[in-house]
Amino acid sequence: MTQPGLRGFTRANLFRMRQFYEVYRGDEIVAPLVRQLPWSHNMMVLGQCKRPEERAFYLRMAIQEKWSRRELERQLKGALFAEYQTQLPDKALLQAKLQAFYALDAARTASM
Repeated sequence: MTQPGLRGFTRANLFRMRQFYEVYRGDEIVAPLVRQLPWSHNMMVLGQCKRPEERAFYLRMAIQEKWSRRELERQLKGALFAEYQTQLPDKALLQAKLQAFYALDAARTASM
């Protein structure tokens, strides 16, 4: 670059900028989140999270909990997303229980 005052355009940084663009360009949900965090947070999430839902989770949590870079790193190493997913109920089981409940309720109402 020949523009005075512009810095940081190393080969590695240009690669990261391109990667950042390619990952988030079509994501209407996550794109607004990345604008709310510093570049270092985004690079950490981008480098350590492979799935879009995992990236979205860490970006939301970093914003909501106002995580520092160090705290975000700690949460990524601690696999908070994996722990969070194991605590979620099985959707199919939950849906089956709801259907059974409503079927029972409909049977009760019909017998009245």
